[in-house]
Amino acid sequence: MTDNELLAAADKIAERAYAPYSRFHVGCVVLARDGRVIEGVNVENAAYPLGVCAERTTFSRAMAEGYRPGDFVTAAITASPCGGCRQWLAEMQVERVVFRNGGRVVTMTVEELLPEQFEADDLPLPHRARNRSSRPTPALLLAAPRAPTNTLSTQSRHRPVTLFALGSKCGVEAGGPGFRSPLDMSREDIVVVSNPLNRSRGEVE
Repeated sequence: MTDNELLAAADKIAERAYAPYSRFHVGCVVLARDGRVIEGVNVENAAYPLGVCAERTTFSRAMAEGYRPGDFVTAAITASPCGGCRQWLAEMQVERVVFRNGGRVVTMTVEELLPEQFEADDLPLPHRARNRSSRPTPALLLAAPRAPTNTLSTQSRHRPVTLFALGSKCGVEAGGPGFRSPLDMSREDIVVVSNPLNRSRGEVE
């Protein structure tokens, strides 16, 4: 599809926007690498800060349907994207962005649209902390009620309690049947996961 065709599709979908408060309807369409076009509109709320921009509904829909960052070629928007949506466009790694601004049709890359953008490499995630600093990464503790055997796994039928360590503070995320205070637990009650991202894969130390 051409840029003009994408903008025309954005104009058409903008009619479905839910904007009873501002009356400002915005449409966004994204062309994926597989040729599919995903559509979205802005959705407002009586609690104004809870409104959602068209770009965000479009990419949220795309994520729910299985697309991932890097799968998008062009985003066409009926208005100039706000700062927050420019960050979304950067996160989704869109190649080009086409939008209307002041009666003009503007085409820009994400780098031009949002220079000096915030990127994932700027986050102090555990798997990057080792490369950025010699400071140890806080461990994540998984504590659960004592099982009938001495073996505790992350697949236990008991709902585990997550203790998260942030500096010198420690908090409890969730509890389960028979939960006891961590102070009353023995070593057999606790599994240490160095990287919280591994928890869903059941990787423990």
